[in-house]
Amino acid sequence: GYGAPAAHPTKIFLGGLSAEVTDDEIRQYFSAYGTLTDSVVMKDRDTGRSRGFGFVQFDSPEVARRVMQDKDQHVLGGKWVECKPAVPEDAMKGGKKGGAVPSGPLAGLTPAAAAAAASAYGGWGKGSAGMG
Repeated sequence: GYGAPAAHPTKIFLGGLSAEVTDDEIRQYFSAYGTLTDSVVMKDRDTGRSRGFGFVQFDSPEVARRVMQDKDQHVLGGKWVECKPAVPEDAMKGGKKGGAVPSGPLAGLTPAAAAAAASAYGGWGKGSAGMG
């Protein structure tokens, strides 16, 4: 959750990338902070176009911390880039492997907690008595 140390303290998520920003541009920009071990702009599998986000990974957590300290200043392709510590795929809620993330009145609950709440209160979305 929030405040927990990132599992990959050297890897940073880059959000809000302009469609024109390339792997080379993020590599060139972020290498000014220190040694990059990896960098990528995520692309649509079918079209090859940017999906608007990417990742950079540094050889040291200290370099990643410096990038995060400047998080309000990163601009690529004329657009501010959101930088956040990367979250490992298996730690993300939902997704293809993890099942559906509850929405509506159950938003924010784990799937198990949502199921328990739904059975305890029953009838959501079923035209319960007293509704309407």
